[in-house]
This record gives sequence, C-alpha cells and structure tokens, in this order.
Amino acid sequence: MITETREIYRCEYCKKIYLRKHFCESHELKCKKNPKNYSPCLDGCEHIDKKNFTYFFDTWQGEDNKIVSVLYCTKKEIAICPFWHSPYEYLTDCDGEEILNIEMPKNCQCYSKSNLMKGIL
Repeated sequence: MITETREIYRCEYCKKIYLRKHFCESHELKCKKNPKNYSPCLDGCEHIDKKNFTYFFDTWQGEDNKIVSVLYCTKKEIAICPFWHSPYEYLTDCDGEEILNIEMPKNCQCYSKSNLMKGIL
C-alpha cells in the first residue's frame, strides 16, 4: 500500500477542497458564500424574475443567435447577471427591443424582500 501526504487547500467560505492552490484562489473569488459577492438581488427580492431573451453574436460563419434565460429586474427593467457568470452585452426581447444586461449590483435601492421565495436561482 502506498500512502501520500499532500498539502490541500480549502475555500475559506464553502470549505471545498482543492489540491492546487491557484484553483482554490480562483474559486474563492467567485464563491457564492464569499461575503464580497453578496447581492440583495439573490436574497429573495420581489422584483427579480427569470425571462428568456435572444442573444445575437458573431461567429466565423456570420451572425448567429441563441435563446438565453436570464434574471430580470422588473422594477428597473434591466437584465442582471450574477457575479459567477459573465454578462451578455445586449439582449433582445420578443418585441425586438434591446435590453441592457449589467452585472448584479452589490447595493440596490429598489430591493424589497419577497414574502414567497420564487425558486428562481
């Protein structure tokens, strides 16, 4: 039997274990339990809903599109992107109107706690 002793790296926030330091460091930056990544939008805001949009992008064969499901703030009428996902630049709704897609804010004046958790995330 072979026994090895190795250094392991553990996320400070979620306690996930890694064998490589750089993987653990990059995980901690995007860890959902990291307090720096907290957003009131993720805490059951009544203005957050899921909505489908069309995302247009360029490929080497020309322009293409795909339907994406994103979080949508009904109060500000913008699409918001959680910190662990890179935002699409502009999205097009079913009426052909372009919607701005921004990174989820750390503080929001429109936040209102919902009585019911919608189960969106």
